[in-house]
Amino acid sequence: MKYENLKKYNEAKFRRITGIKRATFDKMTEILGNAEKTRRCKGGRKPSLSIEDMLLATLEYLALLDSGYQGINEFLPNALTPYKSSKKHPLSYEQKAFNTKLSRFRAAIEHINREIKIFRICKETYRGKGQRGLIRVKLIACLLNHRRLA
Repeated sequence: MKYENLKKYNEAKFRRITGIKRATFDKMTEILGNAEKTRRCKGGRKPSLSIEDMLLATLEYLALLDSGYQGINEFLPNALTPYKSSKKHPLSYEQKAFNTKLSRFRAAIEHINREIKIFRICKETYRGKGQRGLIRVKLIACLLNHRRLA
């Protein structure tokens, strides 16, 4: 989203999209503008985005990182998501038990991901030719399965 489109929104919608108040956004753009002026005094290429657009893109990216499970059911309708509590609505015993089972299941999957990443083929960019990377990942998965079942 461009900042030009965001200008016309009221304060509540602006805060819902960016996560901060408009005054805070303006102060941040002022600070970034001053930093950009001091950085650009030595020359260099002009950025393709305005400072407001760069800040908006950064805020949207941080919101995506922090969102956790929010919106996952749009893409995966059968996804298991943990229950969340609040001060007004504490979790019931069944919900806590479900969260515990889900976290144990996720921990087991994360341990398998860790073992695959030890081979470094899934951890780093594959620089081999063509589809060989997929074959190598499958071979590593077979090795790990064999070791687990043996």
